[in-house]
Amino acid sequence: MLNKIFKNKDGDISIYDPRIKASSKSDFIGRITLLFLYYKEISGSSEVQRSELNTLLEKANLLDATIRVFLSKNPNLIENNQTYLELRPEGKERAEKILSEFEDESIPNGWELKSNGKKNVQIKDENKDLNKTKSQKKLLTYQIVQSLNLKPKDKKSLIDFCKEHSPKNNFEHNLLFVYYLEKILNEKPINIECLYTCYKEVGQKVPKNLYQSIIDTKKNKGWIESSDMGNIFVSVIGENYVEHDMKK
Repeated sequence: MLNKIFKNKDGDISIYDPRIKASSKSDFIGRITLLFLYYKEISGSSEVQRSELNTLLEKANLLDATIRVFLSKNPNLIENNQTYLELRPEGKERAEKILSEFEDESIPNGWELKSNGKKNVQIKDENKDLNKTKSQKKLLTYQIVQSLNLKPKDKKSLIDFCKEHSPKNNFEHNLLFVYYLEKILNEKPINIECLYTCYKEVGQKVPKNLYQSIIDTKKNKGWIESSDMGNIFVSVIGENYVEHDMKK
């Protein structure tokens, strides 16, 4: 998804799709900063030169005091060592949430970044347009992982495992799926499409926003951990919940 937002031409990075559901200019600068640092981290650079961010913002006519205010007010999201910046765990979670909102067309884009010297504008009445085009909304799509064997001959199937523990909500389904994949199948790495495949296997309705559901399971329950959506694993709290609290 980050490749939809940023365009990288021989190392020269610019904003390609600015529809990141910002509500104002300052909100946009904060969101694009988090996404840019996340993009760089996934590309292998966890420490990003401040000058790189300045260049990105300058190209979009956004380099002003707003970024300094954002960095000073959000040390919990970004470590600011003057010459370089680095995402903290909470900043990574916020970036992942922004990404999920980017793909959710039920969320209006409240502020628009204009190009070619045009003035950036606050978008009004977008909700009306969204209501008119509900039938045209794109849904988040994931692919079933065909190589994932959820009915192994020598181990308990995912369906039987879930019946044994009787999950009551999406949080518990997410936990059981990750636990089963990691502890029973020894599957690594576990990504969001693995969980999508599990939902399909057991015939459970997939959460409308699976991406956010996984983040909420991690943040609200502490049952799973993830460095990103391509590497999800069960936490000790999650292990204890499955092994001691969910047994029938």
